[in-house]
Amino acid sequence: MKTAVFIGRFQPPHLAHLETISRALECFDRLIVVLGSAYCYPTPKNPFSAEARAAMIRASLGTEAARLQFVAIADDYYDDPRWFRTVRAAVEALAGPQARISITGYDKDESSYYLHGFGDWPFEPSGVVSPLSATEVRNSYFGGSTDWKAMVPQAVQQYMQEFATTLEFKRLQDEWRTIQHYRALERHYPYPILHVATDAFVLAQEQVLLVERNGALGKGAWALPGGYLGAPGNPAGIGPARAARGDRPGTGSPAPQGHPGLRLPGPQPARTGD
Repeated sequence: MKTAVFIGRFQPPHLAHLETISRALECFDRLIVVLGSAYCYPTPKNPFSAEARAAMIRASLGTEAARLQFVAIADDYYDDPRWFRTVRAAVEALAGPQARISITGYDKDESSYYLHGFGDWPFEPSGVVSPLSATEVRNSYFGGSTDWKAMVPQAVQQYMQEFATTLEFKRLQDEWRTIQHYRALERHYPYPILHVATDAFVLAQEQVLLVERNGALGKGAWALPGGYLGAPGNPAGIGPARAARGDRPGTGSPAPQGHPGLRLPGPQPARTGD
Protein backbone atom coordinates (compact mmCIF):
# COMPACT_ATOMS: atom_id res chain seq x y z
CA MET A 1 0.00 0.00 0.00
CA LYS A 2 1.35 3.43 -0.96
CA THR A 3 1.42 5.60 2.15
CA ALA A 4 2.24 9.30 2.41
CA VAL A 5 3.32 11.04 5.62
CA PHE A 6 2.57 14.74 6.17
CA ILE A 7 4.29 16.32 9.19
CA GLY A 8 3.23 19.63 10.71
CA ARG A 9 1.88 21.50 13.69
CA PHE A 10 -1.40 22.57 12.04
CA GLN A 11 -1.99 25.32 14.59
CA PRO A 12 -4.57 25.65 13.14
CA PRO A 13 -5.09 23.67 9.91
CA HIS A 14 -5.44 26.23 7.07
CA LEU A 15 -6.41 26.03 3.41
CA ALA A 16 -2.90 25.20 2.18
CA HIS A 17 -2.72 22.30 4.64
CA LEU A 18 -6.05 21.01 3.35
CA GLU A 19 -4.89 21.31 -0.26
CA THR A 20 -1.72 19.36 0.54
CA ILE A 21 -3.77 16.63 2.21
CA SER A 22 -6.23 16.45 -0.69
CA ARG A 23 -3.45 16.13 -3.25
CA ALA A 24 -1.74 13.43 -1.23
CA LEU A 25 -4.96 11.42 -1.08
CA GLU A 26 -5.21 11.65 -4.88
CA CYS A 27 -1.74 10.08 -5.29
CA PHE A 28 -1.54 7.67 -2.36
CA ASP A 29 -3.72 4.96 -0.88
CA ARG A 30 -3.43 6.36 2.61
CA LEU A 31 -2.12 9.45 4.40
CA ILE A 32 -0.66 9.52 7.90
CA VAL A 33 -0.68 13.01 9.40
CA VAL A 34 1.97 13.57 12.08
CA LEU A 35 0.75 16.18 14.56
CA GLY A 36 3.80 17.89 16.06
CA SER A 37 4.08 19.79 19.33
CA ALA A 38 1.68 17.38 21.02
CA TYR A 39 1.20 17.10 24.78
CA CYS A 40 2.55 20.60 25.55
CA TYR A 41 0.75 23.15 27.69
CA PRO A 42 -1.40 25.35 25.41
CA THR A 43 0.22 28.62 24.35
CA PRO A 44 -0.63 31.21 21.67
CA LYS A 45 1.84 29.38 19.42
CA ASN A 46 0.31 25.95 20.12
CA PRO A 47 -3.26 26.63 21.25
CA PHE A 48 -5.00 23.45 20.08
CA SER A 49 -4.59 19.89 21.32
CA ALA A 50 -3.65 17.05 19.00
CA GLU A 51 -7.19 15.68 19.33
CA ALA A 52 -8.71 19.03 18.34
CA ARG A 53 -6.42 19.39 15.32
CA ALA A 54 -7.22 15.87 14.13
CA ALA A 55 -10.95 16.54 14.52
CA MET A 56 -10.70 19.80 12.55
CA ILE A 57 -8.86 18.09 9.69
CA ARG A 58 -11.32 15.19 9.59
CA ALA A 59 -14.31 17.51 9.58
CA SER A 60 -12.78 19.50 6.70
CA LEU A 61 -12.36 16.44 4.46
CA GLY A 62 -15.69 14.65 4.70
CA THR A 63 -15.70 11.08 3.35
CA GLU A 64 -12.04 11.30 2.28
CA ALA A 65 -11.09 11.37 5.97
CA ALA A 66 -11.58 7.58 6.03
CA ARG A 67 -8.12 7.22 4.45
CA LEU A 68 -6.48 9.44 7.06
CA GLN A 69 -4.64 8.34 10.18
CA PHE A 70 -3.04 10.52 12.82
CA VAL A 71 0.04 10.25 15.00
CA ALA A 72 0.74 12.74 17.80
CA ILE A 73 4.43 13.44 18.45
CA ALA A 74 6.04 15.59 21.14
CA ASP A 75 8.72 18.07 20.07
CA ASP A 76 10.65 18.11 23.34
CA TYR A 77 13.77 16.35 22.04
CA TYR A 78 17.00 18.27 21.49
CA ASP A 79 18.18 15.15 19.71
CA ASP A 80 17.34 14.90 16.02
CA PRO A 81 18.15 11.19 15.62
CA ARG A 82 15.86 10.39 18.54
CA TRP A 83 13.04 12.50 17.06
CA PHE A 84 13.39 10.83 13.65
CA ARG A 85 13.33 7.39 15.29
CA THR A 86 10.20 8.31 17.26
CA VAL A 87 8.33 9.48 14.17
CA ARG A 88 9.48 6.48 12.12
CA ALA A 89 8.42 3.99 14.81
CA ALA A 90 5.00 5.61 15.21
CA VAL A 91 4.35 5.72 11.47
CA GLU A 92 5.54 2.18 10.82
CA ALA A 93 3.34 0.87 13.64
CA LEU A 94 0.34 2.22 11.72
CA ALA A 95 1.48 1.54 8.17
CA GLY A 96 2.71 -2.02 8.66
CA PRO A 97 5.90 -3.69 7.42
CA GLN A 98 4.87 -3.92 3.73
CA ALA A 99 3.90 -0.28 3.26
CA ARG A 100 5.73 1.89 0.75
CA ILE A 101 6.17 5.14 2.65
CA SER A 102 6.93 8.62 1.28
CA ILE A 103 7.16 12.04 2.89
CA THR A 104 5.09 14.84 1.38
CA GLY A 105 4.93 18.55 2.08
CA TYR A 106 6.41 21.88 1.06
CA ASP A 107 10.20 22.33 1.20
CA LYS A 108 9.87 25.97 2.23
CA ASP A 109 13.24 26.85 3.75
CA GLU A 110 15.94 25.57 6.09
CA SER A 111 13.30 24.74 8.71
CA SER A 112 12.04 22.02 6.34
CA TYR A 113 15.25 19.95 6.62
CA TYR A 114 13.34 17.14 8.35
CA LEU A 115 11.61 16.31 5.06
CA HIS A 116 14.88 14.75 3.87
CA GLY A 117 15.88 13.06 7.10
CA PHE A 118 14.09 9.71 6.89
CA GLY A 119 16.56 7.84 4.72
CA ASP A 120 14.65 5.33 2.61
CA TRP A 121 11.42 7.36 2.78
CA PRO A 122 11.61 9.47 -0.40
CA PHE A 123 10.37 13.06 -0.41
CA GLU A 124 7.45 13.67 -2.76
CA PRO A 125 6.76 17.43 -3.06
CA SER A 126 3.10 18.26 -2.63
CA GLY A 127 3.16 20.87 -5.37
CA VAL A 128 1.31 23.28 -3.07
CA VAL A 129 3.01 26.67 -2.82
CA SER A 130 1.07 29.18 -0.75
CA PRO A 131 1.78 32.38 1.21
CA LEU A 132 -0.62 31.17 3.92
CA SER A 133 0.88 30.91 7.38
CA ALA A 134 -0.68 29.57 10.56
CA THR A 135 1.24 32.29 12.43
CA GLU A 136 -0.74 34.88 10.47
CA VAL A 137 -3.98 33.02 11.23
CA ARG A 138 -3.22 32.99 14.96
CA ASN A 139 -2.21 36.66 15.05
CA SER A 140 -5.46 37.64 13.37
CA TYR A 141 -7.46 35.31 15.64
CA PHE A 142 -6.01 36.49 18.94
CA GLY A 143 -5.74 40.08 17.73
CA GLY A 144 -9.49 40.38 17.28
CA SER A 145 -9.52 40.61 13.48
CA THR A 146 -11.78 38.54 11.25
CA ASP A 147 -9.21 38.12 8.46
CA TRP A 148 -8.33 34.63 9.68
CA LYS A 149 -11.74 33.29 8.62
CA ALA A 150 -10.77 33.45 4.95
CA MET A 151 -7.60 31.44 5.60
CA VAL A 152 -9.09 28.27 7.08
CA PRO A 153 -11.64 25.64 5.98
CA GLN A 154 -15.25 26.10 7.08
CA ALA A 155 -15.07 23.32 9.66
CA VAL A 156 -11.95 24.86 11.22
CA GLN A 157 -13.61 28.28 11.28
CA GLN A 158 -16.59 26.83 13.13
CA TYR A 159 -14.37 25.15 15.74
CA MET A 160 -12.32 28.29 16.28
CA GLN A 161 -15.42 30.45 16.66
CA GLU A 162 -16.73 28.11 19.34
CA PHE A 163 -13.34 27.99 21.05
CA ALA A 164 -13.29 31.81 21.15
CA THR A 165 -16.19 31.72 23.64
CA THR A 166 -14.20 29.75 26.23
CA LEU A 167 -12.15 30.88 29.22
CA GLU A 168 -9.13 29.07 27.74
CA PHE A 169 -9.28 31.34 24.69
CA LYS A 170 -9.35 34.39 27.00
CA ARG A 171 -6.25 33.12 28.82
CA LEU A 172 -4.41 32.53 25.54
CA GLN A 173 -5.47 35.90 24.15
CA ASP A 174 -4.19 37.65 27.29
CA GLU A 175 -0.88 35.83 26.89
CA TRP A 176 -0.71 36.76 23.18
CA ARG A 177 -1.33 40.42 24.03
CA THR A 178 1.37 40.35 26.69
CA ILE A 179 3.87 38.94 24.20
CA GLN A 180 2.94 41.60 21.62
CA HIS A 181 3.34 44.32 24.25
CA TYR A 182 6.87 43.26 25.16
CA ARG A 183 7.86 42.83 21.52
CA ALA A 184 6.65 46.36 20.81
CA LEU A 185 8.74 47.68 23.70
CA GLU A 186 11.84 45.87 22.49
CA ARG A 187 11.56 47.43 19.04
CA HIS A 188 12.38 50.80 20.62
CA TYR A 189 15.71 49.60 22.02
CA PRO A 190 18.88 50.14 19.94
CA TYR A 191 20.26 46.74 20.97
CA PRO A 192 18.91 43.21 21.57
CA ILE A 193 17.51 42.61 25.04
CA LEU A 194 18.71 39.46 26.76
CA HIS A 195 16.31 37.87 29.23
CA VAL A 196 18.14 35.67 31.73
CA ALA A 197 16.16 33.42 34.07
CA THR A 198 17.24 31.03 36.81
CA ASP A 199 15.37 27.97 38.02
CA ALA A 200 15.77 25.50 40.85
CA PHE A 201 15.35 21.74 40.70
CA VAL A 202 14.16 20.66 44.15
CA LEU A 203 13.90 16.92 44.78
CA ALA A 204 12.76 15.63 48.16
CA GLN A 205 11.41 12.19 49.08
CA GLU A 206 11.17 11.30 45.37
CA GLN A 207 9.00 14.34 44.71
CA VAL A 208 9.79 17.25 42.41
CA LEU A 209 8.72 20.70 43.57
CA LEU A 210 6.65 22.58 40.99
CA VAL A 211 4.89 25.92 41.32
CA GLU A 212 1.85 27.15 39.45
CA ARG A 213 2.65 30.01 37.10
CA ASN A 214 0.77 33.13 38.12
CA GLY A 215 1.69 35.67 35.43
CA ALA A 216 0.18 36.14 31.99
CA LEU A 217 2.79 33.92 30.32
CA GLY A 218 1.83 30.28 30.82
CA LYS A 219 -0.67 31.11 33.55
CA GLY A 220 -1.85 27.99 35.36
CA ALA A 221 1.00 25.79 34.09
CA TRP A 222 3.27 23.85 36.44
CA ALA A 223 6.89 25.01 36.35
CA LEU A 224 10.17 24.78 38.20
CA PRO A 225 10.52 27.56 40.78
CA GLY A 226 12.53 30.45 39.40
CA GLY A 227 12.44 33.91 37.95
CA TYR A 228 14.09 36.47 35.70
CA LEU A 229 17.34 38.00 36.85
CA GLY A 230 17.27 41.75 37.19
CA ALA A 231 13.53 41.91 37.74
CA PRO A 232 12.42 44.21 40.59
CA GLY A 233 13.12 42.51 43.88
CA ASN A 234 14.88 39.61 42.16
CA PRO A 235 18.67 40.07 42.09
CA ALA A 236 20.88 37.23 40.87
CA GLY A 237 20.35 33.98 42.72
CA ILE A 238 17.30 35.15 44.65
CA GLY A 239 14.62 34.12 42.16
CA PRO A 240 14.78 30.34 42.59
CA ALA A 241 15.16 30.61 46.37
CA ARG A 242 12.12 32.83 46.71
CA ALA A 243 10.03 30.70 44.40
CA ALA A 244 11.07 27.47 46.08
CA ARG A 245 10.24 28.99 49.46
CA GLY A 246 6.78 29.81 48.18
CA ASP A 247 7.00 33.59 47.78
CA ARG A 248 4.95 35.08 45.01
CA PRO A 249 5.73 38.78 44.64
CA GLY A 250 2.53 40.79 44.81
CA THR A 251 0.34 37.92 45.94
CA GLY A 252 1.63 36.63 49.26
CA SER A 253 0.26 33.20 48.42
CA PRO A 254 2.31 30.05 49.02
CA ALA A 255 3.51 27.74 46.29
CA PRO A 256 1.73 24.39 45.92
CA GLN A 257 3.19 21.18 47.24
CA GLY A 258 5.49 18.94 45.22
CA HIS A 259 3.95 16.21 43.11
CA PRO A 260 5.26 12.63 43.14
CA GLY A 261 6.36 10.96 39.97
CA LEU A 262 6.10 14.01 37.73
CA ARG A 263 8.17 14.05 34.55
CA LEU A 264 9.04 17.59 33.66
CA PRO A 265 8.52 18.68 30.05
CA GLY A 266 11.59 20.11 28.33
CA PRO A 267 11.82 23.11 26.02
CA GLN A 268 9.97 22.78 22.75
CA PRO A 269 12.06 23.20 19.60
CA ALA A 270 9.99 23.55 16.44
CA ARG A 271 11.00 20.96 13.86
CA THR A 272 7.61 21.15 12.22
CA GLY A 273 6.26 24.20 10.52
CA ASP A 274 2.91 25.87 11.11
